[in-house]
Amino acid sequence: RWDGSNWIQVQPAVAPPVRQLHAMTVGSITGQSLLFGGHDACASNQSDTWQFDGTTWAQIPTTSSPPAVHGHSLCEDGGDALLFGGADANGSTTFAETWQWNGSAWQQLSTQFAPHPRHKHQAVLHAASGRVVLFGGRASATGQVFGDTWTFDGTEWHPRLEFVISPLNGHQYAVTPPMTWTAAEAYAQTLTGHLATVRSAAENSWLTQEFYSPEFYAFWIGLNDVAQEDAWVWTSGEPVTFTLWASGQPDNASGTQDYVGIWDAAGTWDDNQNNSY
Repeated sequence: RWDGSNWIQVQPAVAPPVRQLHAMTVGSITGQSLLFGGHDACASNQSDTWQFDGTTWAQIPTTSSPPAVHGHSLCEDGGDALLFGGADANGSTTFAETWQWNGSAWQQLSTQFAPHPRHKHQAVLHAASGRVVLFGGRASATGQVFGDTWTFDGTEWHPRLEFVISPLNGHQYAVTPPMTWTAAEAYAQTLTGHLATVRSAAENSWLTQEFYSPEFYAFWIGLNDVAQEDAWVWTSGEPVTFTLWASGQPDNASGTQDYVGIWDAAGTWDDNQNNSY
């Protein structure tokens, strides 16, 4: 324990079993240290909840809790503490669950939007705004590393977006962190917009140069044939006056590819399933 000038080793009679890659924070309501999960000495994930009052550890019995994870984030928030994500024991599966601790029990929160499943990220309460800020992480043991920023307002997750104004039409555009097509369109609508409508080769070229990155498989645009196969429409409701399909596309592979993305540096289009890109 740090007393402001020195470290003092505390040796409580009861303590959590040895572990690593767990998460701890100080609860906003209880003022006690909260610990959850992590790897034990046998590299098995744990799902136990402990509180420390400055002198004594106590394991808190819970009827429900986050999954057994390691590499998750845990930080204070208006509900005492907020937990997000983490990975299974071998790191091959990551989670995107949001859980809130109220001082005595866990509750899983249902949100329309959330960061992509991840572990080894960081989250902290931003005191001035009262929002939790989350940054970075890794998709899995061999997956991509994220550099995105999200905030949680107590009810919903919001990605931090960098908007760019197109010199061609004066509209604002931004690329979201990895999302499904439907989630990206839904989030665009919360901002009174839609996924991008491409009206010309010039607009397509500008979007590609501005937003395409080989780090990601593709980025979504608003074209889809959800309502009727091969009847392509823009979510904005504008007429389809320009297309730039890649060779052999659209092919509706597996019969479930209804959503369009720009998928290479040349700006060509491919129809895809409703995956997170």
